[in-house]
Amino acid sequence: MYDDTELAAALQQAKGEFLSKTAGKSALTVEETYELREYAKSRTAFSSDDLTAEQAAWMVLYEDLTDQLRKTAPEMMRQVEPLEEELHVQEALRDAIASKLKASPIDHKFTVSFGFLIVGCLIGWFLSVGIWVIFLVGFVSWIAGVLFSIFALDSPYVQSVIAIRLNRVGLKHLARWLYDRALTLH
Repeated sequence: MYDDTELAAALQQAKGEFLSKTAGKSALTVEETYELREYAKSRTAFSSDDLTAEQAAWMVLYEDLTDQLRKTAPEMMRQVEPLEEELHVQEALRDAIASKLKASPIDHKFTVSFGFLIVGCLIGWFLSVGIWVIFLVGFVSWIAGVLFSIFALDSPYVQSVIAIRLNRVGLKHLARWLYDRALTLH
């Protein structure tokens, strides 16, 4: 954490760097203001609850530049802000997936379900009633392998891929549940 004097010093330093980036111009174009806003965004940490004084100072400058852009280029900001929000959601999703993979570094992905498929096809072949029996037993075994990967092995990769497929066919609630399961640390 930081106190008010540290924040004031960091704000002065950030403003000095800001002035050096603008080369002393009093009026900036929309593009220049947006570039400075992106620079300020890169100097802070939006996802952190514990900002340093320097990050807090850049956050203040970022918010000031955002307000200035909302006033000078409202149409552009109406288009940019939803895209930035979507990007923020995707970054949070990427961070959650990275945390999940860090917590369970051994992810067999679909290799286990393909092993189930091979065993199922062998069982179907031993039954040797016909080629359709081999395919049917193999498919049922593959489904069992996928379910084993989702529930027993808790594979975030398999859960994410299956969730994407379910979402495409319209099973959004089941897909959402699988997404949440893939991102939950057990």
